[in-house]
This record gives sequence, structure tokens and C-alpha cells, in this order.
Amino acid sequence: MGKLRKSSSVFSQGKYRCLVHDKGMYVFERFNDEMRLIIAVNISSNTVTLNLKENMMEYGKKETSSSFNIKSNEYLILRTINY
Repeated sequence: MGKLRKSSSVFSQGKYRCLVHDKGMYVFERFNDEMRLIIAVNISSNTVTLNLKENMMEYGKKETSSSFNIKSNEYLILRTINY
């Protein structure tokens, strides 16, 4: 996670907002004037699907989607494509 914090100021200095916090899923966003990221953590024992209202891109990849499967005990970092 330290490498991520150094890769963009949004990780260390961006504003924070919790989007989902329940028994199996924790989703929050970090944002500033340059970028918006969504970090989704699956803390359940099952694969979960994160459905969004907008297309986003996995951090470090080029494919876009509005639906993402997250395996048990894994996380996903998404960024908006319009920044």
C-alpha cells in the first residue's frame, strides 16, 4: 500500500468518503481536483459483485466496466475515466 500512496497524491492527500460499509463489503472513495478513486474491499467469504452507476477503470489497467467481481478477501482499486 505504501507504493500506492506514493504513486498519486490522491491516496495520501485526497478527500475521503465512505460509500458502503456492511458485514461483507467496505467501499470508499478518495478524490481531489485531478482524480477520483474507489477502493472496494471484500471481507466476506464469497465473491461479490460491485455494480456502479458509471463506467470505471481498474487502476493500472485500460479496460472499463460498471460491474466488477471481487474475490473473497481481495480488494479492487478503480479510477474514473473522465479525469
